[in-house]
Amino acid sequence: MTTYIDDIVDLDEYRSMLQQKYIKEQSHPKFPHIVVCNYTDSCVWEGVWNKTTLQCRGLIYNTVTGEVLARPFTKFFNIEQPEAPKWGEDELVEVTDKLDGSLGILFWNPAGEPEIATRGSFISDQAQWGTEVYQGKFDGTWEPDKNNTYLFELIYPENRIVVDYEGMQDMVFLAAIDKKTGKTIPIKDAYGDWGGPIRPTLEDGITYKEALALPEREGLEGYVIFNPAREEYVKLKFSAYKELHRILTNTSTKNIWEVLSTNQNPEEVFASAPDEFHVWMKSVISDLTAQFDDIKTKAYEAYGDIVDELGKEYTRKDFAEKANQTKYSKYLFLIFDGHNIDEQVWRSIKPVGGVTYRIIDSDSN
Repeated sequence: MTTYIDDIVDLDEYRSMLQQKYIKEQSHPKFPHIVVCNYTDSCVWEGVWNKTTLQCRGLIYNTVTGEVLARPFTKFFNIEQPEAPKWGEDELVEVTDKLDGSLGILFWNPAGEPEIATRGSFISDQAQWGTEVYQGKFDGTWEPDKNNTYLFELIYPENRIVVDYEGMQDMVFLAAIDKKTGKTIPIKDAYGDWGGPIRPTLEDGITYKEALALPEREGLEGYVIFNPAREEYVKLKFSAYKELHRILTNTSTKNIWEVLSTNQNPEEVFASAPDEFHVWMKSVISDLTAQFDDIKTKAYEAYGDIVDELGKEYTRKDFAEKANQTKYSKYLFLIFDGHNIDEQVWRSIKPVGGVTYRIIDSDSN
């Protein structure tokens, strides 16, 4: 049964999101009418989540016919994010490991050849690696149902993010999604005669409360919790993983300060940071900006008060006597001499921490 793009998203909303750059398309290098759609960094940073942006996480379709070639997971969130679904403690869930590689999306191109895409690219290093491995190792060895979209975790040493899989090089079967309904096929019915590794189900039929109480597992990323009755997922990342990820990407208060103090756009710099850091980063940005605004405003208010008190006729010495009685004197002399005080204000609130931020490609990871 053929699934079309307008079966999944509202085309007017899709075009609007594309025009506003909350989603983007990449064309296939050999078949330019085939595109993969992914939400953008701006979408993540601004939190523009709707049916279209949630669905565009590796959605692949034919722009001429509208046929959908792959329909992966919709976007799902970390448990602490405000967009995460709210479940009752007694609702039954399944728990699997959250693997630390790249999502690989199996589809068949117009020539009938199987390929692997990542959520925003046909030609990322991970997509090319996945296609080579799939075609060389798995194509023809099992019988996938082309009414489904098959999803894999691509794990190999050169693609290591945080977790060390000790030299593993393979495609781990994650799930199969019914292209028409978007529902997850029960895992025991999904993989059929797949001959590669399969992500095991750690817990099945436990309550959500019990899932949240599961212990952290050393050296791993976290859990994926699936509520089959609602067809919803959440991620629960381990604290040790998040701390190591933060260290590896050097996401720090000082780095955020550096971006703000040099008039860079934090949305552009930090948009591709891992989801779990966004709430914290926005809080830091808000706090630093508030400190900056407060000091700058009070410095200019103090300058105005002194000038008003001294009247029209006064010397630099007269001004200095008044300025030195305030805690804003270092800014007041700059203002007196006609200089901008922004740099000095930013220096006064400079935090301590790392200064480098490593971008992770949001199209391939």
